[in-house]
Amino acid sequence: MIDWDKLRRLRFDIGRNDFEDVVSLFLAEADAAIGRIANSKEPQGVAAELDFLKGAALSLGFVPLADLCERELERIANTGTGVDLIAISNTYTTCRAELWDEMTQVLGP
Repeated sequence: MIDWDKLRRLRFDIGRNDFEDVVSLFLAEADAAIGRIANSKEPQGVAAELDFLKGAALSLGFVPLADLCERELERIANTGTGVDLIAISNTYTTCRAELWDEMTQVLGP
């Protein structure tokens, strides 16, 4: 589910010491974006948050979440309807749990 090679490259680029702090920051920003999506009534605002969330997801290797955000962005552009917040939230929660459960095992200390 997670692109671990992407996370390895991120850790290499920023260094082991700062990696966990950067991941925590990305996750906090993603949490906030999901909250803003849930509270937004404007399609343009939702689209902007989805685009931000997609970028954060790609940075963390959360491929399923990035793909879902892309599909939701296309749906908003084509139909103007709202997003499937439950699917987004569930996918994010699953990716986040996998990250914390397996990060040390996959990436090492």
